[in-house]
Amino acid sequence: MKYLLFFSFLISNLVFSNPNLPGGTGSNKDFSRNAFSHIFNGVSRVKKLEFGVGNSFFRLGWVVSPASAVGRDGLGPTYNAISCSSCHMLDGRGEAYRDDESTGVSLLLKISVWNDYLKEFTASSKYGEQVNNFAIPGVKPEANLNSSFMMSDFIYPDGSRTELRKPIIKLTDWAYGAPHSRYMTSTRIAPQLIGLGLLEAIRATDIVNIADPDDLNRDGISGRVHFVDNKITNEISIGRFGWKADQPSLLFQNAGAAFNDMGLTSSLFQKENCPVVQIDCLNSFKSEDFDVSDKVLDRITTYTQLLAVPVKRELDTGHKGEALFIKAKCLSCHRAHYKTGEHKLSALSDQDIYPYTDLLLHDMGKELADNRSDKETTSTEWRTSPLWGIGLLGVVNGKQELLHDGRARNIEEAILWHGGEASQSKRVFINMSKIQRSYLVDFVNSL
Repeated sequence: MKYLLFFSFLISNLVFSNPNLPGGTGSNKDFSRNAFSHIFNGVSRVKKLEFGVGNSFFRLGWVVSPASAVGRDGLGPTYNAISCSSCHMLDGRGEAYRDDESTGVSLLLKISVWNDYLKEFTASSKYGEQVNNFAIPGVKPEANLNSSFMMSDFIYPDGSRTELRKPIIKLTDWAYGAPHSRYMTSTRIAPQLIGLGLLEAIRATDIVNIADPDDLNRDGISGRVHFVDNKITNEISIGRFGWKADQPSLLFQNAGAAFNDMGLTSSLFQKENCPVVQIDCLNSFKSEDFDVSDKVLDRITTYTQLLAVPVKRELDTGHKGEALFIKAKCLSCHRAHYKTGEHKLSALSDQDIYPYTDLLLHDMGKELADNRSDKETTSTEWRTSPLWGIGLLGVVNGKQELLHDGRARNIEEAILWHGGEASQSKRVFINMSKIQRSYLVDFVNSL
């Protein structure tokens, strides 16, 4: 009997440590357009109900106050989208660029201006931290956004060619005048939402222990933790979410997105998003209550915490590319495996997961620099993006628009934009044969 129990234990651990189940035991087997919209397996009935409520608030549009749709009013005064799902279509990414050179609703523009007193870039006194290109009736949109591209050819050592595109965002029709003689913008695309609760459940010590800010091991990789103020706990926490790892938790990430993207106040963002020069914004209707209650914010957070990760796909040549992925030392930043710690949603605890990220900041070189610092980060630093589910973006959202500004139309382009600490890995990729490069790309697309 004891041998049978021991055998069962071994089988159980083999299953739970399976790289083909990147999201642990909660991974789903759907490869359709709905691949990113499934609840994590094994959660309680109560949490399933909360997930459903959060889903409804995530998907349905917010309206202008006052309205008969009590609990869903408070949009604006200025905003970028009317719902969370507008930017995260089917819980993936939305559209960043359109053929008519307008920008998609999933593309956001952070803004900062030079502060002579502080000798650094800070939020704009006229437009805040983010340009809102829509507004409620009676209020002016802050500016219009249009896009174009600078195209360039890339030639491999073997003579193969590919094309790279770099987005150029043009801002026009400033409602309150030019923001400053020296202003900087940073284009951001909304990322896919799968596995966020699992990333939240990774132990802080595991993230800190793999950081090497001074590159003591001399491998050319110097990832560092972004420590940020946690306004919920009033402590310093590890930043895990956002392109600059500037948010410590999903609760704060969601509250910040509701505020910056839709103009929705909450207990975490209590004042309307109206800079002092925007008189029409300041004079617009204000409710004495917060637009998003703590209960609704909690349900939305539960929803984003429990979105499951699809299982690894078996592409014909994907297995051949894994060794090449390792050879290029991509794992130095895209760390494969973690064991999650305790999470208030017990189903997310003690899970073996394969997100392919270290959640650290890395210098990605001047080509990807946005010339705008963010909290304690430099303009060239970006958080390593998780790779799980990346191959399904084309299925879920119709196309792959990768990197922080959606410039890369596929995995190959994304790799070729890598620089800084990733330069050595990119060189290895560039010097592979054409068929080897395709194998490596297939492996990433299988994740």
